[in-house]
Amino acid sequence: MLTKNEDTRQRLGAARRSAMKFALLLLLLLQLHVLAAAYALPKTMKAVRAATKCNKPFSCVKLATVPVPTPRAGQVLIRLNGSSVNPSDVDTVEVGGCAKGCGADVSGTVVAVGSAARGAAGGAASGSAGGAAAGKVGDEVWGVAFSGGAYAEYVLAATADVSLRPAASAVGAAAAGTVPEVGLTSLFSLKRTGSLPTEPIPAGSPWSASKYKNLTVLITAGSGGTGFIGIEIAKAYGAKHIFTSTTGEGLLLVLLLVLLLLTLISPRRGGHRVLQETRGGLRHGLQEGRHLRVAAGQLGGRRVR
Repeated sequence: MLTKNEDTRQRLGAARRSAMKFALLLLLLLQLHVLAAAYALPKTMKAVRAATKCNKPFSCVKLATVPVPTPRAGQVLIRLNGSSVNPSDVDTVEVGGCAKGCGADVSGTVVAVGSAARGAAGGAASGSAGGAAAGKVGDEVWGVAFSGGAYAEYVLAATADVSLRPAASAVGAAAAGTVPEVGLTSLFSLKRTGSLPTEPIPAGSPWSASKYKNLTVLITAGSGGTGFIGIEIAKAYGAKHIFTSTTGEGLLLVLLLVLLLLTLISPRRGGHRVLQETRGGLRHGLQEGRHLRVAAGQLGGRRVR
């Protein structure tokens, strides 16, 4: 039989536990309310549009108020954190293709998911942007909106064309918006140097260690978007010597990249040469790189490999 003091202590303990449960429930409800408010979608948004085609200074490009799109099956709606302007985006405006939106690079947060894509959150699959696939509200993603419309507060993208963005400590949300199109272009260009178009794209490095023991790679226009990233990918894939060319304006940018890469390379095992792109400069680099095995980039508006 409990004494009066013991009974009082038990009642107080039960009351404290009930109060703690109630406080935790209130905290959970508050968090759910904040989360719901964070992903509450407005009916309209700001977006870039061009009713007609135009060239520089692109006076036809305007900021418009348009309805926020709704994702269909296989799509996600992303609240944009960052994007970038690529030559293809300029071409789109010049030919009049920006009436319903333009821009392809995407970095942002998934705020809505098309019905068939729900529950397809990442882990096993892989999107075109690389890494784990993304498919649930709250996913921080990057990728390409191939249908355009990335120059807006919200943009639709196919779930297959975005993937989970690396941790913010590795790539910031805004910076990630500058990578997808040029990064994928460089990646697949370099991967195709080790295989024919009719063959599957190789996994990992396209250059087997047994076949390319002292690989020299030439990447033209090293200060351009694809060239700058191409140099980094070539290094990551095991290139021992990397030649590139650039104009005077881009020389400092490429030299800074070389200094960064040299911290990861022993001078005895590999090196990088930057050739200022003057008449014959690229030819001189090719003559010096007599054992050149791989070349990738843009030259005279045409891709070389």
